[in-house]
Amino acid sequence: MAKSKGAYVYTTTSTDNVNWVKALGADRVIDYKTENYKDIVENIDIVFDTLGKNYTVESFDVIKEVGKVTSIVGPFDEETATAFGNSNYNMPEDLVMAITNKKAVYKFTMMQPNGKHLTLIKQLIEQGKIKPVVNKVFKFGEAIEALIFQHTGRAKGKIVINVK
Repeated sequence: MAKSKGAYVYTTTSTDNVNWVKALGADRVIDYKTENYKDIVENIDIVFDTLGKNYTVESFDVIKEVGKVTSIVGPFDEETATAFGNSNYNMPEDLVMAITNKKAVYKFTMMQPNGKHLTLIKQLIEQGKIKPVVNKVFKFGEAIEALIFQHTGRAKGKIVINVK
């Protein structure tokens, strides 16, 4: 998606997946088994954090001042916490310090489809700007196997359950 919007895309993956991820269109694929992304990436506009834990805070090491970090697995930002009814929420101190030091923006991003986004994705697919990657299709009666497969963390692309 970022590539379709003109972004230069860095990403990390394991050695076994480097060629596959390059074929998907990333500009710079970093093999995390042999390279440290913090030695390669610097002064970028935005990080899309999909790993969480210490990686959320480390993301601020590679963004430029006033850059942005968004995470789908990191801690909530205060706005999101409030939206979920936790008005007394405090972000972890190390995250607050990272945001402050870079004068950056941090946002926890809820992954939820909506009509506008799905229409945009459909258009990008039709234009050939993005290509959905389906790893495996399961029959409806194999839904439990699909969940087990998903929990292995080894899927390369989406897992589909065919309900027909």
